[in-house]
Amino acid sequence: MRGTLIALDADGVLLDYHRAYASAWAKAFGVRPALKDPQAYWPLERWGVAHLSGGHELVCVSALREEFTQARLQNLKAHGFPIEIVIATGNDVTQRSPKASVIEKIKPVAFVDDFLPYHRGVPHGVHKALIRREENGSPNVGSELENVDSQHLNLREFANWWLAGGAAKSMFTGGKT
Repeated sequence: MRGTLIALDADGVLLDYHRAYASAWAKAFGVRPALKDPQAYWPLERWGVAHLSGGHELVCVSALREEFTQARLQNLKAHGFPIEIVIATGNDVTQRSPKASVIEKIKPVAFVDDFLPYHRGVPHGVHKALIRREENGSPNVGSELENVDSQHLNLREFANWWLAGGAAKSMFTGGKT
């Protein structure tokens, strides 16, 4: 070990974890949370945010390597997301998404992703929602768009649509919105 080496933590040391939390909340829900306690260590105590619970269980299915699952889970928890499970799939997209097998196994009611090729092979019966963010250079174009059930600008828009019964309503219109 070199005598000049300094080890640094990321969240809260290198990165302003509290500002990131408020920004993530604003992006997801459309409102930047009010500062409740500027000296609070935990984000749920620092910001005037509701504790997210009830309704649907959330699972993160991410195209990352297996060795990064624990770090991703810790990061999501640190930002207040009520997620207990992260499943890594790798990111090798061929004729079938690396996420399709996982989706087939865990059988969620909905699969939400921002990369159109990751919807390839996702089983029928699972609502496939595409988040269409930042369109310049996006791979989310072409005839494969017919394979998704709904398209949304961001997660907040999808969540509001879903909670308002959008998925149930879309069944009467052939599943497309």
